[in-house]
Amino acid sequence: MSEVRTAPDDVRLIEARIAEVVGASDPIVSRYVAEVVGSGGKRLRPRLVVEFGRMFSAPDFDHVLDCAAACELLHTATLIHDDVIDQAEFRRGAPTLSRTYGNELAVTVGDYLLARLFAHLAACEDARPLRLVLRSSQRLGLGAVTETTNRDNFAMTEDEYQNIIRLKTAELFSVCCELGAILGNASAEQAGVARAFGEHFGVAFQMADDLLDVLASSADTGKPAFLDVREGRITLPIIHAVKRLGAEAVGLVKAVRETDSNAAEQALAEKLRECGSPAYVAERIQAEMDVALTALDRLPGPPETHDAVRWMCDAVGTMVARMQG
Repeated sequence: MSEVRTAPDDVRLIEARIAEVVGASDPIVSRYVAEVVGSGGKRLRPRLVVEFGRMFSAPDFDHVLDCAAACELLHTATLIHDDVIDQAEFRRGAPTLSRTYGNELAVTVGDYLLARLFAHLAACEDARPLRLVLRSSQRLGLGAVTETTNRDNFAMTEDEYQNIIRLKTAELFSVCCELGAILGNASAEQAGVARAFGEHFGVAFQMADDLLDVLASSADTGKPAFLDVREGRITLPIIHAVKRLGAEAVGLVKAVRETDSNAAEQALAEKLRECGSPAYVAERIQAEMDVALTALDRLPGPPETHDAVRWMCDAVGTMVARMQG
């Protein structure tokens, strides 16, 4: 067993463990796996595994790192598949795997990553992480199906939207926090509180990402603006606008999809601001984050672990405030 490391080393250690896991890939796919795994990202999910493991003084930090790497690879695999479904050309400012090599190879690499991470967890003596990650992957799949079957559903309610993002985004954040706590031998109640933090944090994170889609530029996000709108995703800003403006909002959304023009995008963005959609979404984000932080306050651990998790929450709030101008 190895002792828990200090926070500044976390990202480096996570990256090294991810590299170890994918480094064992078969040579025929290693080039593609290395390319997609090395494309960057904030690594929020594996960092949450580490911080919650530290919060509960997990005795085996190497095992924590194994699980953190597996969670990030699950996230990466879902992004590969999402890019194929959405026919996305860029991710984090770089061409997607599907654009560079085609959909068939991209789907296969995504599937291989899933198999690789499950094999990695199955090799661990502790079976709990494998059970949790398998459960999470099923819920992620259910979220993807539910979202796809609701494309262009302008009658979608906020509750239905919340259900989708709980499955497709918040689920993985939840399991990362729960997993870290369980590796520290947290009680069932404490693990549930950790999971609740992850769920509310994940919902707030996805709401912020959906707001970013309609307010930020591609230079800010690394992907085209209004991508969700063009792909037919009905997100909270659109739900709010449709509720306030009805057919006018629907027409503006359709104009963005059909004309693919900057003028149509600006018209929609201006109307969203006029009817208060960004402000409403910002309020909902803050409400979810408040619940998450209340859960965090119920958990044990040294102040530095709580500070690290709060920093992640503050980063989401800062991004939302910047978008609102």
